Amino acid sequence: KFIFATTEVRKVPVTVISRCQRFDLIRIKSDLLLKFLKKIVQLEKGSISEKALKLIVKISEGSVRDSLSLLERALISQILDNKELDLNSAQKIFGYFDKSHLIELMKLIFQGKEEQALLKFRGISDLGIDPKIFLNDFLEILYFMKNIKIFGKNEINFSLSDNQTYEIE
Repeated sequence: KFIFATTEVRKVPVTVISRCQRFDLIRIKSDLLLKFLKKIVQLEKGSISEKALKLIVKISEGSVRDSLSLLERALISQILDNKELDLNSAQKIFGYFDKSHLIELMKLIFQGKEEQALLKFRGISDLGIDPKIFLNDFLEILYFMKNIKIFGKNEINFSLSDNQTYEIE
C-alpha cells in the first residue's frame, strides 16, 4: 500500500487521482485544538499562557500540524527565557502585532490623511509583520467595521479587546 498526501490536489494529474482513494481531512475546531495544545504543554512541563495558546490556535487556522509546529517554537522560546510565555512574547515570536495600529491606520485612511497613513503603514511594516498576517487582520477589521454598522456592536463575535472596539466606533 502506498499513501500519497498533499495539500495541493489541483497539481496532481487526473490520471493519478483516478487511481487513488481520496480522504479530505477537515480542520479541527478551535476549542478542541486549544485543549489538545494545553495537554501537550502540560506533558512537556511548559509554561504558556492561555492567551498565547489561543494565538497559536488562531494562526494555525485549525491545522494540527501547523499548531504543533508553532507550539514547538513557543516552548523552545519559553524554555530559553525561563519564564511563562505571555501573549506579547508570543506575538513577537509569530510576527503578530497589536490591532490598534491597524485601527489607527484605518482612521487616517478614512480621514484622507494620505501622508500620515503612509507613515503609519511604514511604522507597522518596520515592526517586521508578516504581510499575510497584516492583510488578514486588515480585512478582518474592515469586516468587523461593516458588521458594526449593520448589526450593532453586541451582535458581533470578534477578537478585539473592548478598548479596541471603542476605538473603531
